[in-house]
Amino acid sequence: GTDGGRITDAAVALPARGEVYRTDTVTAPPPRADGPIRITASPNRPPAVLWHIREQLDIQLVRIGSAGAKAMAVVRGDVDAYLHA
Repeated sequence: GTDGGRITDAAVALPARGEVYRTDTVTAPPPRADGPIRITASPNRPPAVLWHIREQLDIQLVRIGSAGAKAMAVVRGDVDAYLHA
C-alpha cells in the first residue's frame, strides 16, 4: 500500500524455500542468549568493516546466497546481522 506516496507494505519471495515474507505477517525472532554473533555478508565483496568487527567481537560468518535470502535470514533469526556496504 501507499500513504501519501510512501511505501507502507513490502514482500520478499524466496522461491527455492517456498516462502514469501510480507510486512503484515513477519514477527521478530526471539532474542538469543549466547554464542557468537552470526553475520552474513557478500562473499565476493565483504564490507571492510567486517574485518574490524571480527577483531573486536566473537562472530560467525554465515554464507548465504542472494541479498533477499540474506535479509530474510535476519528476519527468521538464522543470523543476527546482514552487513552490506
